[in-house]
Amino acid sequence: MNRHFDNYLKLLVLIGIGIFLVAVAASLLPAETGAALVRENGSVESATAVLYLIAAFWLLARSFRDNPRWHLTAGLMVVLLLLRELDAHARFTTMGVLKSRYYLSPDVPAGEKAVVSVVMILLLIVVLRFVWRAAPSFFRAVRHRQAPSVAIAAAIGTAVVSKTLDSFSGPIRHVLRPLYHDSKTYLRVYEEIFELAIPLFILLALLFSTASRRDSTKESGVDASRPTG
Repeated sequence: MNRHFDNYLKLLVLIGIGIFLVAVAASLLPAETGAALVRENGSVESATAVLYLIAAFWLLARSFRDNPRWHLTAGLMVVLLLLRELDAHARFTTMGVLKSRYYLSPDVPAGEKAVVSVVMILLLIVVLRFVWRAAPSFFRAVRHRQAPSVAIAAAIGTAVVSKTLDSFSGPIRHVLRPLYHDSKTYLRVYEEIFELAIPLFILLALLFSTASRRDSTKESGVDASRPTG
C-alpha cells in the first residue's frame, strides 16, 4: 500500500472520529436544540439528502465513461437510499412498504400491493445481483486496506449502527436515561448524525477512488519517463 493510501486511510479515520465527536457535542446541546436539529426535514436530514444526491449524480456521471453497468447500478442504490431518507417508501402508499405489515395488512388495496410487490422484487433482484458480483473484490480490497473500499465498509458499519439505534431504541433509551434527561431526543440525535455519515463515507469512497486513479496515472507516467538503460 503506497503513501497515498496511507494518507487516505488516516483522513478516513480522522473524519470518523470527527463524526463521533459531532454526535457527542450535539448530545450536549439543550434538548430543544437537539430536537430542532433532527426534526423531519430539518437541517441534518436535509444535509443527508443533499449528500446522497451528490453521490448519486457522481456515480451516474461516471457511468458515461467508465464501467457503465457497475456505476449505473451503484448510482441506483444510492438513489434508493436517498428516497429512503426522504421517506418516499411511505409517502405514496397506504403505509410504509419496507415493513412486512404492508404486505399482510387487509387495509392495503390489492392492486397497490401487487404493483409495489413487483417493483420491490425487481429492485431486490438488482441489488442482490450487484452485491453478489461486487462482494469478492470488495472484501479483497478491504483486506488490502484500499481506501475506497474501507470507506464503503465504514458507510455500511455506520448504517448498521444507525439501524441498531432505531430498532432497539427502547432498551438503549433505558441505558441512556441516567446520562440524559430526554433520552429519546438524544438517541435520535445520535441516530441522525450517524445517518448523515453514511453518504459522507460514500462520497469519500468516490473521492479516494478518483484521487488514487490520478495518483496511479502520475506514478505510471513518472516510471515510463525513467531511462531503462
